[in-house]
Amino acid sequence: MRTIGMTGQKWLKTVHLLAAILWIGCGIAMNLLRVTITPDTPEGMAVLSLAIKILDDLLIFGGVIGILVTAIVYGVWTRWGFFKQRWLTVKWIMTVVMILIGWIIMGPAVSGNVQSPEWYATNMAVYNSNLGISAVWGPIQLLLLGGVLVISVFKPWKAKKKVQ
Repeated sequence: MRTIGMTGQKWLKTVHLLAAILWIGCGIAMNLLRVTITPDTPEGMAVLSLAIKILDDLLIFGGVIGILVTAIVYGVWTRWGFFKQRWLTVKWIMTVVMILIGWIIMGPAVSGNVQSPEWYATNMAVYNSNLGISAVWGPIQLLLLGGVLVISVFKPWKAKKKVQ
């Protein structure tokens, strides 16, 4: 199979890193918004919830798609493959776990809090439950993202070169 040349790989790495920055940066921003802003009015709750959802739907989703597309290109058109190295396999597993957490757990909690201001008056338990889900799983996502970053830099479990 034909592979990407060195210049193409540098561009691929650039796009992959930009997508990772987008995912990590927005994850940090979403957690900071949740922790630092504690609105006491229904309008404030609606605005905070909408801001977090916009970050999630537009920027995090863009970062995730960018990571997946570039990772597939890396797997198919470079010497790295998908599972040739143990550290790559761990990164794939962690990435899939993060996507599933975001899709199944975090996404519904974030979306569930985007309501009209009137909704908050009678649904504070739901709002607080959704914030609680984000408070638990948001930092877990950041730890996983940090773990993937560290694995990408240090490439542990890499086969050592044989000394002749």
